[in-house]
Amino acid sequence: TTCPLWRPGDPRPPELRRRDIAPSGAVGPVGVTRLGEGNPDGKGTVSPRAAGLPPGLWGASPAPELARLIRASNPRLPALRRLERRILAAQLSPPRAEAGQEGALFLARVDKLLDMGATGAAKELLKAAGPGDPERFRRLFDIALLSGDEAQACEIMDRTPGVAPSFSARIFCLAYGGDWAAAALVFHGADAMAQIEPGMAALLAHYLDDGYSDSAEQLVPPAVVSPLELRLHEAIGQPLPSSSLPLAFALADLDQNEGWKARLDAAERLARAGAIPASQLRMIYLEQKPAASGGVWDRAAAVQALADALLARDGAAVARSLPPAFDAMAAAGLGPALAD
Repeated sequence: TTCPLWRPGDPRPPELRRRDIAPSGAVGPVGVTRLGEGNPDGKGTVSPRAAGLPPGLWGASPAPELARLIRASNPRLPALRRLERRILAAQLSPPRAEAGQEGALFLARVDKLLDMGATGAAKELLKAAGPGDPERFRRLFDIALLSGDEAQACEIMDRTPGVAPSFSARIFCLAYGGDWAAAALVFHGADAMAQIEPGMAALLAHYLDDGYSDSAEQLVPPAVVSPLELRLHEAIGQPLPSSSLPLAFALADLDQNEGWKARLDAAERLARAGAIPASQLRMIYLEQKPAASGGVWDRAAAVQALADALLARDGAAVARSLPPAFDAMAAAGLGPALAD
């Protein structure tokens, strides 16, 4: 339909009446709703097709039972360990879970990868789900501390409110970023309110106050060491041995700043569990000439002799060096690493 022709003096049609004028040009209130990240149990870094697994592998099994079985698993054969890592990293359909139970299976998968020393796979899995949840960020922060990537973890903490796993972690990141005054302020406030356990409080005090550097006081190592405590003990000049700590802690000893012996021991431990590729172990073996004999030194010397023979394409030298290299590696449980 068309509007009738309007002439001066005629009543103004409704279509031409003046519209309401806004009293202000300011932007009105905007509602903000945080978008959900979805059920993390369905997150993964490998598609079911690439992993060779059916998307509905979990079936009708309840999530808490699956999480319990994953935490209790302990595959010993290298092939079974590789299969379990593939399952843990796969992006499968989330299992049946009641309200409030979503994410329990995901955390069990991450924790098992950390138990197996597969910190890289655990980190990628956490990044796939996002660090917005404090429990997920705590694990991501621990991995960053072990791998020497504290800067990125602290940056995520700064720009993501509410994910700091503890006052201790917040204090560490403030100091790491150079804001020592803010770190000291938060430390004294949290310590006064008994928000930091005594052992960690003493460790942070030594870390923040360089006056302790002239002190001969040796702090008592904690019964259960966290990655943050490991780094803080290193920072104050009282490093803790990682050989008796969980496998994931061996990653910290692969740092180039560590001595060759510590790096050899850590690499052998991780390679024995299939947590690092055999090529990485080989490169560490070839870094220097052994300074002594026995144990890891003999294995390094044997691998170096074999590598020299292979590089020279000397068949006779390979035939001479291969048996002792294999015997030395197999005796230490590293036969599969040499074969790879």
